Amino acid sequence: KYVKRFMCDDLLPVKVLEIRTPTEIEMMPEVCEVAFGVIEKAFSYEVITPGVTTTEDIENFMKQEVKNLGLDYWFSPTIDFQRLGDDFIHYEGVVEKGDLLHCDFGIKYMNMCTDTQRLAYLLKDDETELPQRIRIGFAHTNDFQDIVCSKMTAGKTGNDVFTESIEAAKGKPYHAVLYSHPTNIYGHGPGPIIGLWNNQNPIPVRGDIVVDNNTVYALELQTKTTHTDGITYTYHAEETVLVTEQGVTYLYPNRDKVYLVK
Repeated sequence: KYVKRFMCDDLLPVKVLEIRTPTEIEMMPEVCEVAFGVIEKAFSYEVITPGVTTTEDIENFMKQEVKNLGLDYWFSPTIDFQRLGDDFIHYEGVVEKGDLLHCDFGIKYMNMCTDTQRLAYLLKDDETELPQRIRIGFAHTNDFQDIVCSKMTAGKTGNDVFTESIEAAKGKPYHAVLYSHPTNIYGHGPGPIIGLWNNQNPIPVRGDIVVDNNTVYALELQTKTTHTDGITYTYHAEETVLVTEQGVTYLYPNRDKVYLVK
């Protein structure tokens, strides 16, 4: 009488690990709130002294803050910055006013991992708001996030989402790179990957896995904008999102915000 309950599915182990329970779905925003609390504290003058604080100082603060909470990070947080007049990203060094900071950060609580990236700008003495070029460039990132979310629906493969998203971004005033992945029991968890940062093509095998509802992803991507004054910035973004029948939900607000350090 139990024969009809049997099923044959090579991906069953992946789906068992990937699909979140109702309790986990309810708790995930709280886990994200804890992670972003650390990020928001790190992006403040409580931690940063321009001309003194290094990227390593900020990283060490974030690591210690997680430990103080009795939690753990599943990878060491990283801080880098872009500086006006440079055409490259600084992965170490002393931060200064006028720098655009970027963090990559993920914590683990029980069987739930977050994976998020945010940007912060250190206001110069004569500035009161985000420079116009950065506002425009970061809006491009939000536009590409919207595109990817519109393509990320159950039944599509990771490769479908990747191909459709990159195709939709063609002709936009920015260069888009997409490399999103599931985040669940592991930070880079079981499930379909959606592009790789170093391979912007459909990915065999793992990219062929189908997107399911009640799954959590790190919506990870970047856009590069060359502004009218010839200055180029790369805008990294990564948000922890939930995929359900209702669509894609951001599990923490302010994904359209660049933090101001002032």
